[in-house]
Amino acid sequence: MNNSLFTKIKSYTPTVKKDSKEDYLTELFTFILNEVDGLANAYCKFLVSKFKDKDVLINHQEDVTLDTQVSVSKGRIDLLIRAGDKGFICEHKVDSGLGINQIKKYKECSSELGSEEFYTVLVTRTKLQHTQKSDISLVWGEVCGFLEKFKESKDELNPVNDFLVEQLIQYLRDQSLGLYENIKVEEVLSNFLAQSFLEKVREILYIPTIEELRAEVGDLEIFKREDFIRKRQNDRWGRCGIELFENWNPGIFVGIIFDPKDHKIEPLDKEKGPDFVILVDISEVKNRAAVVNSNNFQELTKRLKDNSGEFDLIHTGFKNKYRLLALRKSFLDIIQDRYTLDEQIKEIKKVTFEGLKLMLQDDLLYGAF
Repeated sequence: MNNSLFTKIKSYTPTVKKDSKEDYLTELFTFILNEVDGLANAYCKFLVSKFKDKDVLINHQEDVTLDTQVSVSKGRIDLLIRAGDKGFICEHKVDSGLGINQIKKYKECSSELGSEEFYTVLVTRTKLQHTQKSDISLVWGEVCGFLEKFKESKDELNPVNDFLVEQLIQYLRDQSLGLYENIKVEEVLSNFLAQSFLEKVREILYIPTIEELRAEVGDLEIFKREDFIRKRQNDRWGRCGIELFENWNPGIFVGIIFDPKDHKIEPLDKEKGPDFVILVDISEVKNRAAVVNSNNFQELTKRLKDNSGEFDLIHTGFKNKYRLLALRKSFLDIIQDRYTLDEQIKEIKKVTFEGLKLMLQDDLLYGAF
């Protein structure tokens, strides 16, 4: 052992603006990565395995060096991992949130570290804290799981190294940062956050005026129907949003699916949370085949398959018999990096009109009914 563990954790001096829990954890984690043979290299390999882009190459067999509290022009990096001329910029959070554009700013400082090929890593208590894009996003439970697997895979881990890894695992568990197989901490913590989220969604999902719809989407026949109501529907069937028509011939819904049980539409990416959707429904299921097989509906489906913009299109395989079409996008992708309410509402409006333009183009949907 090259250094004392106690010296390591004392090396950071807490300040009013810094959460000592996060920095103590960073110092402990870095100390053990340095001291346990092969652990730093294994951690690099673990991080590389989390890349969605499989073309990213970092030689985790090279000498790996670790530094904490590294100052750059736009902040202070919690942990900098170097593997040759590449590496990782790691931001560690326990309970606190990220600063404005914090991950992006650190990424922009890569050249100050001697190479452009540094990748950002965000590690937090829960996935709810993944509010900014990073190259790799983890929770501490995944790191704890990595440590457990490392310990199990090493038949000849010497007693000191075995003790250090076990103590770090235990510390993570003591701080409720361990790997949970049943009820997860983030599920408990997210309960009241989810209620608050829905309240905010109700506030920002607006009812578009006829003037807005005509200006943005077009002066379509579908808007001249007598049942064109633009009515807010809160928390019905696991969704929160706006119904454009009272009678579902067709029914158009714009909003968020926060519980997929009734709709039987799983989210695009569960790690990102619920989807923002534009749904087309039919009230008379007996007429479904006639609508779906109509020339207008077939033409609309063809166009949407060719171009659904930033949306993911679902047009077949619905388990809910009332559903005909769905455009969806992760709600997090809409509001991410938009920090004020005005910015978020503006983007939600933009996405809403983009989706309605696609779904209602040339009155094809209207003609199908």
